[in-house]
Amino acid sequence: RVSSHTITGPRHAGNEDAILIEADVFSGCDACDRLVGLFGVFDGHGGASCSAMAKRIFPLHFRESQTWESLRGAVPGDATAVERVLVAALEDAFAKTCRQFEAFAEAHGDNSGACALVVAVCDGVVVTANVGDSKAIMYTRDGDKQSVRSTARHNISNPDEVARVLASGGHFVQNRLLGCLLPTRALGNIDCLKLCPGVLSARPQFQVVRLRPLAPPSDAAALVLASDGLWDFVETPQVVAALKAGLKRQARHLATVDVAGDLVADAVRAGSNDDTSVVVLVMK
Repeated sequence: RVSSHTITGPRHAGNEDAILIEADVFSGCDACDRLVGLFGVFDGHGGASCSAMAKRIFPLHFRESQTWESLRGAVPGDATAVERVLVAALEDAFAKTCRQFEAFAEAHGDNSGACALVVAVCDGVVVTANVGDSKAIMYTRDGDKQSVRSTARHNISNPDEVARVLASGGHFVQNRLLGCLLPTRALGNIDCLKLCPGVLSARPQFQVVRLRPLAPPSDAAALVLASDGLWDFVETPQVVAALKAGLKRQARHLATVDVAGDLVADAVRAGSNDDTSVVVLVMK
């Protein structure tokens, strides 16, 4: 079950974010005989060109990855094989999406960019790939054990990213990479790429979660993907609490609850003036 919500922040004339939801990526084609879901948030900046194009072409490159053929001979339930293919397909899609947009941007003088947060789900394997300062949290309940996993945000609050930028010859001015960008990884931004090559990265960072097969009904697993319009104003514990409350309401009423809309409303109440996009994926 998926819920999503996006709003335009008052500081923008139009929404520069884009949401991707494809519950069955291979519907209508025979490239893969597994059910694969692809979900994402593309947080645009400097215009909507990059986020809009990424939403359109990322699934195409993901589907066209040559790695899918190897799943045909994999043993059912082989989570290692599924993980390997999902990571490789996401890497392919990021690289090809980045190159295609950069070619477009060069031809049209477009300096827009986008943070990209994408998750692929297949056979209980959940792979999240992140480029930029959006963030995903994964909440799981396994019997009496609960856990929350967060992806890393790529900005000046991340010591590893600061070290990477400085080692690459980059610098920060007023917390912005090269004095231009808050995120230290992003798609596009050809002006920044030319200013200091090798500093702004479009390489995704991965997080992998394997859900327990044949889990009892009492177990739960849910994922929140959101742009910085949420995370800059709402803390992770508050998001987790809202997610757990939504799961309880959903179980009680046996109906889909708009947790994504609730979280966007929380961000607005907390003072968010940015475009804010949230996708909530309930897997159990």
